[in-house]
Amino acid sequence: MKNLFSIFIILLFVGITFGQQSQELVTIPKDMLTLDQKAKLEVQTQVQSAKEWTGIGKEIGEGANAIFGALNKNAVEFGESTPGIILLGILAWQIIGNDFIQIVVGFLIWLLIFVLFLYSYRKTCVIRPVVATKKRSGGTWLFNAYDKTYTTINDDGELSNTRLTHLIGFGLLTVLSAVIMFA
Repeated sequence: MKNLFSIFIILLFVGITFGQQSQELVTIPKDMLTLDQKAKLEVQTQVQSAKEWTGIGKEIGEGANAIFGALNKNAVEFGESTPGIILLGILAWQIIGNDFIQIVVGFLIWLLIFVLFLYSYRKTCVIRPVVATKKRSGGTWLFNAYDKTYTTINDDGELSNTRLTHLIGFGLLTVLSAVIMFA
């Protein structure tokens, strides 16, 4: 009985061992495959290749996400520090500084030209009454001893030329200021 039991155990282990053996890999040329087998092989190859590229893409994406996350964190921290603010100011000045200076200087020149032309026009082109006084015969200095009469200077055509000259000069200098600002 002991022998029978031993044989039974041996056969049991041998059966389990044979069942666990894997299939052997056999390489055959593609010419010997059927069309259906070739199509299945092609699909399996494409699926395998797609899985490999998907894995590579996922790894690249995770790496880039980690890099850009750290870069963003460091950039925000640097931008909020004093040297970062100074650096951002220098960069902004480097980018828009010349344009800013041109606009500010051009506007200040135009403002100066405007004030000077306004003063010149008022002094030379505006007709004002002129006060002519005549002493009254019966008054004293305390009780309005003078009569005041107002007269105006007549425009003899020379004033219109002066006004036109002011207008043309102001227009030309305004164009010059615009060229300074936007050139």
